[in-house]
Amino acid sequence: MKAGAIGGANGMARDAADRLGEEGRRAYENLSAQGERSLKAIGRQVEEQPLMSLLLAFALGFVGSRLLSR
Repeated sequence: MKAGAIGGANGMARDAADRLGEEGRRAYENLSAQGERSLKAIGRQVEEQPLMSLLLAFALGFVGSRLLSR
Protein backbone atom coordinates (compact mmCIF):
# COMPACT_ATOMS: atom_id res chain seq x y z
CA MET A 1 0.00 0.00 0.00
CA LYS A 2 2.69 2.45 1.03
CA ALA A 3 4.88 1.65 -2.00
CA GLY A 4 1.91 2.19 -4.34
CA ALA A 5 1.20 5.60 -2.86
CA ILE A 6 4.84 6.62 -3.18
CA GLY A 7 4.98 5.38 -6.77
CA GLY A 8 1.80 7.30 -7.59
CA ALA A 9 3.17 10.46 -6.04
CA ASN A 10 6.43 10.05 -7.98
CA GLY A 11 4.48 9.64 -11.20
CA MET A 12 2.41 12.74 -10.50
CA ALA A 13 5.53 14.75 -9.69
CA ARG A 14 7.19 13.55 -12.91
CA ASP A 15 4.12 14.52 -14.94
CA ALA A 16 4.03 17.97 -13.34
CA ALA A 17 7.75 18.46 -14.04
CA ASP A 18 7.24 17.39 -17.67
CA ARG A 19 4.35 19.84 -18.10
CA LEU A 20 6.37 22.63 -16.50
CA GLY A 21 9.33 21.87 -18.76
CA GLU A 22 7.12 21.93 -21.84
CA GLU A 23 5.57 25.26 -20.82
CA GLY A 24 9.05 26.70 -20.24
CA ARG A 25 10.17 25.52 -23.67
CA ARG A 26 7.14 27.09 -25.35
CA ALA A 27 7.66 30.36 -23.47
CA TYR A 28 11.33 30.40 -24.55
CA GLU A 29 10.38 29.79 -28.19
CA ASN A 30 7.76 32.55 -28.10
CA LEU A 31 10.17 35.05 -26.54
CA SER A 32 12.89 34.07 -28.99
CA ALA A 33 10.59 34.60 -31.98
CA GLN A 34 9.40 37.93 -30.57
CA GLY A 35 13.01 39.04 -30.06
CA GLU A 36 13.88 38.18 -33.65
CA ARG A 37 10.89 40.16 -34.94
CA SER A 38 11.86 43.13 -32.78
CA LEU A 39 15.45 42.99 -34.00
CA LYS A 40 14.30 43.01 -37.62
CA ALA A 41 11.95 45.92 -36.95
CA ILE A 42 14.73 47.93 -35.31
CA GLY A 43 17.04 47.15 -38.22
CA ARG A 44 14.45 48.43 -40.69
CA GLN A 45 13.93 51.57 -38.61
CA VAL A 46 17.67 52.27 -38.55
CA GLU A 47 17.87 51.80 -42.33
CA GLU A 48 14.90 54.10 -42.92
CA GLN A 49 15.98 56.85 -40.49
CA PRO A 50 19.73 56.59 -39.84
CA LEU A 51 20.17 60.14 -38.52
CA MET A 52 17.30 59.83 -36.04
CA SER A 53 18.67 56.47 -34.89
CA LEU A 54 22.12 57.94 -34.37
CA LEU A 55 20.72 60.87 -32.37
CA LEU A 56 18.60 58.53 -30.25
CA ALA A 57 21.58 56.27 -29.55
CA PHE A 58 23.67 59.29 -28.55
CA ALA A 59 20.93 60.62 -26.26
CA LEU A 60 20.45 57.24 -24.57
CA GLY A 61 24.20 56.88 -24.08
CA PHE A 62 24.45 60.37 -22.64
CA VAL A 63 21.58 59.82 -20.20
CA GLY A 64 22.95 56.38 -19.26
CA SER A 65 26.40 57.79 -18.56
CA ARG A 66 24.90 60.52 -16.37
CA LEU A 67 22.90 57.99 -14.38
CA LEU A 68 25.85 55.65 -13.91
CA SER A 69 28.28 58.38 -12.90
CA ARG A 70 26.31 59.12 -9.74
